[in-house]
Amino acid sequence: MEPMSTCAPCELRFDPMVYDLQMRTCATSEPRFDPMVCDLQMRTCAPSELRFDPMVCHLQMRSCAPSELRFDPMVGDLQMTTCAPSELRLDPMVCHLQMRSCAPSELRFDPMVGDLQLDPTGFEDLPRSCIALVLCFLSPRDIAISACANRAFRGVSLSDVVWQAMLPKDYNEVLAKAKDGARAFDSKKQIFDYLCSKVLLQNHEFYWLSRSLGGVCRSQGAEALDVVWGSDDRYWDWLQRSGSSYDKSAYLKAVCWLHVKGSMECSLPVGKYTLSWRFALEQNEYGFTRRGGIWPLEFSMSVNDHETVKSFQTYLRDGQSSYEGEHSSDDEDRDEVDTDWKEFHVGDFSVEEGEKDSRIGRVKLQYSLVETRGGIYKSGLWLDGVVIMPKQKRSLSTFLW
Repeated sequence: MEPMSTCAPCELRFDPMVYDLQMRTCATSEPRFDPMVCDLQMRTCAPSELRFDPMVCHLQMRSCAPSELRFDPMVGDLQMTTCAPSELRLDPMVCHLQMRSCAPSELRFDPMVGDLQLDPTGFEDLPRSCIALVLCFLSPRDIAISACANRAFRGVSLSDVVWQAMLPKDYNEVLAKAKDGARAFDSKKQIFDYLCSKVLLQNHEFYWLSRSLGGVCRSQGAEALDVVWGSDDRYWDWLQRSGSSYDKSAYLKAVCWLHVKGSMECSLPVGKYTLSWRFALEQNEYGFTRRGGIWPLEFSMSVNDHETVKSFQTYLRDGQSSYEGEHSSDDEDRDEVDTDWKEFHVGDFSVEEGEKDSRIGRVKLQYSLVETRGGIYKSGLWLDGVVIMPKQKRSLSTFLW
């Protein structure tokens, strides 16, 4: 970029091959933009106005007095009066128009309001600690967007201060329980990405952070459940299946007494959560569709050793249940790789504040599915486990754990 002087014959030209504005100066003039050759020409020196006429693709400028650069979005008009040697630059890579005049200034285009603003300062002038505090109240997705839109945000977006706020307070305990052993991390951002990738814990459990919901998710595999006759290969098989979250899923070959139960005691950030069973049915299944003599499955759930808080009956094939729960989780947090896998919502529960930490609480869950009354054999059911997810997206005010 060559600087502009106002005292020699000149021409201002735009070279589209290098995205550069070049200017040589001074004779009474009118700058014009010729759209046929992408050429911007300028000759200078008199009190002036810079205007853009969108009807004729014309840019006009006459120069020299204390100045103001304004953009009127209602009429598509760009006006400028100026003073002293100056430089007008367009950076097409960041859609940024900058002007230097007789005092430090920056001309910025705000794409959200379609306006050009002339400010004495910009985000680059804010302290890094101030920008970091702003980013702490955004979701991870919004942080990435902000980093792409602004250089000042990009410089702070990878700092440990920002990503520490994205991690639950008990993340060190989770890392210690990871089945793949201790790992070295160079930054808090690396820890966050690792936890978002689903961490396998002991007792066939997964732990992960939801980028979209801003919360903690957990799941427990079928191998951790108490399956009646589960160890007898006449009734159940333990096999791999496409779309499963685990190495092995339970496959029901044939049984007339179906009884599966499980429990999980874990820590979760304060909030509301949902619990669901994850199933798949073969095309030739039997005993899970509404027809004469077949009883529905009964699902139940209890929280913290209290009496049952949710109980309902349903037929898995047609999904006719006596309890209609909300389903608010995003698809990206679910393992619906194979569309045969379905999640059956059992109920909601709340995690209250703990005694030692107001942001983390412990909860003990017990859940079961039973059908023992009909005496009819059932077959063709795949059982993957149970899933716990946040009921709603965390608000910005509660994103800090």
